[in-house]
Amino acid sequence: MRRFIRIFLDAVAVLLVVLALAMTGLWRWSYSTAQYVGWTGVSGWRGGLSMTGLLRFEHGTFAMDKLGLSHVSYPVTNHGAGLWEEASARDRRGGWLKRIGVAYSSIDYGNEGRQMRYAVYLPHWAVVVGLLVPASVRFWMIVLRRRVAGRRGRNCCVVCGYDLRATPGRCPECGTVAAG
Repeated sequence: MRRFIRIFLDAVAVLLVVLALAMTGLWRWSYSTAQYVGWTGVSGWRGGLSMTGLLRFEHGTFAMDKLGLSHVSYPVTNHGAGLWEEASARDRRGGWLKRIGVAYSSIDYGNEGRQMRYAVYLPHWAVVVGLLVPASVRFWMIVLRRRVAGRRGRNCCVVCGYDLRATPGRCPECGTVAAG
């Protein structure tokens, strides 16, 4: 069971790296072409827009005309502005998070709370970092596991790497009791 869990976590780490690479490509692409992907159901819609280095994830509580999956792609004409101005205008709370591109907004289109649109803005780099941190931790755990296994195979202390051939019971360097 442990081996299965290790293999599963390794596969998840590889998947996170692949997703981070794809997000990096989308990040680069977002400065020339805006991409929107969304899903509309009878009770509302959800979607995501990538434009000028920023992502907007949104949810609307009102029905749209066309049900199902939708994708829209169009060229970015105002280089440098795009979603950054929108996020700055709609998130009125401000703060340091807004300056780096993290924002939240809610818009009431009907003034009675039934036609709401909620949006979260995130910079592409934050998503890439969020994907790479757990993968990096997992890869570091793999390196440490292999280092310890190599030290055990060479009859060395698993903590400091000191040669234990003369004193197999305890490491004279750091005092670690040898397993076995």
